[in-house]
Amino acid sequence: MSKKKTKGVERVGNGLRATIRISGQLYRSPVFPIDTPLSKLEKWRSKTQMRFARRRSALTSFADDVVAYLFIDRVANMPSIDTQRHLLKCWVEALGSIGRDDITHDMVEKQLWLWKKKPLSEGTVNKRRTALMSFFGEMNERGEMNPVADTTHFEEKLPPPKHIDYAVIRAVFSVMPKSVAKARLMLLAFAGIPPAQQNDIKPDYVNWKASSVQMPPRNKGKGTDWRQRPLLREGVMAFRYVRRLNAWGFVDSMNLQDPWRRALARARGKFPELSVPSYSPYSLRHSFATLAYEITGDLQKTADLCGHASTETTKRYVQGAVPKVQRQAADEVSFSMRERMRAWRHAARK
Repeated sequence: MSKKKTKGVERVGNGLRATIRISGQLYRSPVFPIDTPLSKLEKWRSKTQMRFARRRSALTSFADDVVAYLFIDRVANMPSIDTQRHLLKCWVEALGSIGRDDITHDMVEKQLWLWKKKPLSEGTVNKRRTALMSFFGEMNERGEMNPVADTTHFEEKLPPPKHIDYAVIRAVFSVMPKSVAKARLMLLAFAGIPPAQQNDIKPDYVNWKASSVQMPPRNKGKGTDWRQRPLLREGVMAFRYVRRLNAWGFVDSMNLQDPWRRALARARGKFPELSVPSYSPYSLRHSFATLAYEITGDLQKTADLCGHASTETTKRYVQGAVPKVQRQAADEVSFSMRERMRAWRHAARK
């Protein structure tokens, strides 16, 4: 620990202790080892504050505890905080008036099945379950039962493929006017970089000579470290377009939706011979992954190009894609089959 004094933390011999003042009374934690992360001490302070808040008022509800949970530093700084807030809002609507300590396994299980029969997708219900599991894991004392444990985790079905042929993508971009949205959509299509990571890329991260870009860490899922990612020639062109329009910095992904929908509508009118699907902008990243897998036939290489921490994610992106090598093998087998049947027919005529 640095010599700089941290609020709510004091040095005790070769250890650290958290402190918190509630209603004029100072409370101290047990002594933790000197190398204990400050986040753990902050967690003790937050839990202590919540415990005394519950004692002061019997009216404290699950909804109140969710508000307190979302203000805990470690939670508030999560990249997925907006998603967590939305998922927990669904639980508040269902269980908000009940005290947190009164929520039981059966209540959680019943609500999960109500959502499943609504019907919501298995993935959506599982995400809500995980959000509540994390909430209780953070707010409960060690050893307290988590009512979400052992509830049903639904088997998720793979979503239908959402990739677009690059001939269609090219046609859609050809009818889009010059704009920041177009530049960022081109990065999605030709470099496979998701909008959240695009926001963190600075001009000096692009190595124009080496045709590569330094990708910042990604905190979604398992997360990734800094990595140098090679760029396709089209990816370099997309970055040049970004540079020309000075389209760096933060762009809300929602601001890409309307320009993309308008471009799809224009493309359908101008190129009626093309089959233009009504997919979201994120399908461009699926298209990039699908093409990469079709050409390489290697899930790990495709995962590296897409920045996936796990090939399991890549599998979801490329389902339905047939690698070029497998396609060639199928064509060779088909050719051999036809040749043998032709030879048999020729012999039968004799």
